[in-house]
Amino acid sequence: EEISSLTESIEDTDKKVAEATVLRKQEHEEYEKELAANTAAKKIIVLAIDRLAKFYKPRSSSASLVQVSSHMASESDSPGPPPDTFDAYATKGADGNRVITKLEFLADDLEKEIKDGEKEEKDSQAGYEQFVAESAEKRSTTTEEIESKERAKAEAEETLLKSKSMS
Repeated sequence: EEISSLTESIEDTDKKVAEATVLRKQEHEEYEKELAANTAAKKIIVLAIDRLAKFYKPRSSSASLVQVSSHMASESDSPGPPPDTFDAYATKGADGNRVITKLEFLADDLEKEIKDGEKEEKDSQAGYEQFVAESAEKRSTTTEEIESKERAKAEAEETLLKSKSMS
């Protein structure tokens, strides 16, 4: 009876290890998908930041446009004042900087999420490996106990048979 109880304990341990293995594989696949999505999103955001920075923050003032005229401008050539419908000229940099700042914030958040995911993955893997090691130790101990009890049972049966044959 004790032997069958110990055998059931081993089977139960093996079942739990198998379930934990399936769950760990699923968690790892989910982590890989999330990591790929976050990495791709971060690359896209960094690319957008670079493009917007080129537009809103030119690298040097030497790239400014210069208009060259082959003749002297006379008063009759001047275009005159702008129409009343246009507002005063506003620089494009202020709004662009806000967009770039928001994108940088998103990129930083994704980087934090990637690092948190890596830490969770390492912790989950370490927990799984510890569980498997403890289960293997339990299985080994239980197997040794079963073998010991089977030996004792066999010796007891042998002793019983010898005593019956002597009488």
